[in-house]
Amino acid sequence: MKSVIEEKSVLNKPVFVIGVPRSGTTIIYEALCRHELLGWLANYSEMLPAFPAMNLLRRILDNRFISVYGHKKQHDTVVPGNRYLPQPDEAYAFWNHYARTGFSKDYLGGMAASREEIERVRAAVLKTVRYQGRKRFSAKLTGPGRISYLSSIFPDAVFIHVIRDGRAVVNSLLRVAFWKQGGGLERPYWRNGFPDEFRGEWENTGKQATVLAALQWRNIIEQSRKEAESLRENQYYEVRYEDWVNDPVVASAGLLDCCGLPASAGVERYIRSTQKVRNMNSRASKVTDAGEQAVAWQAMQPLLGELGYDG
Repeated sequence: MKSVIEEKSVLNKPVFVIGVPRSGTTIIYEALCRHELLGWLANYSEMLPAFPAMNLLRRILDNRFISVYGHKKQHDTVVPGNRYLPQPDEAYAFWNHYARTGFSKDYLGGMAASREEIERVRAAVLKTVRYQGRKRFSAKLTGPGRISYLSSIFPDAVFIHVIRDGRAVVNSLLRVAFWKQGGGLERPYWRNGFPDEFRGEWENTGKQATVLAALQWRNIIEQSRKEAESLRENQYYEVRYEDWVNDPVVASAGLLDCCGLPASAGVERYIRSTQKVRNMNSRASKVTDAGEQAVAWQAMQPLLGELGYDG
């Protein structure tokens, strides 16, 4: 009986942070991951997804006596062995292994997981959280929200949708390696979810890369909101990146409350000790000419204006 109760507790109300890539999901999620109760998919789940016992390393290196984390290269100079230190990861290898092949590059719009997929994912998540010595599960996934699919596995999941000014997102996407190398300049980055009307709009511009990225920003947000309509009111929350960086301590406390998590000294300590918490919109410099950008910004309407990003 105790084992059944523990399993239900660990798998209860997992937290998913979602959003378009380059929207600030990483910094917000990394702050939430310092919560003392949260387990998460680590770099080990990306390197060796079939071996959840690797997550014991987090339990050894991150506990009440010591706290050692790795970090991404863009955050600071890394130390030797950094890639083996525990750090949150989107771990798409995990989802491709346990959920379904191709999970990472598919919208999965309106789709539900099969019984086998549900059992595999829940079992792997339970092991991961237990090996880390935590009480609840969290994960970050960028791109399509995949809300219908994930909520079919975890019916009481909480989704935190991070939204950032689409103009900054687009300019950032066009500069980063993963977008260029993954074909983001030439075709929709994810499969099975780019509407025909958006494809036609993009093709009418001569297939401009800026317009393509802009339409995907709009499409992902609109589709995530549509899928969220099937959730209960306390399962879906939106947070603007700009609002979070304006007061990350207060904003993070609000997000923890939304997730049903108590206040956390670890989250606040991380925010106050890091130099990365600042609005980076100004660094998303122009990478295309003004005329092309004007067409792209128009393609994001009316959503851009509805979100307060017309200024």
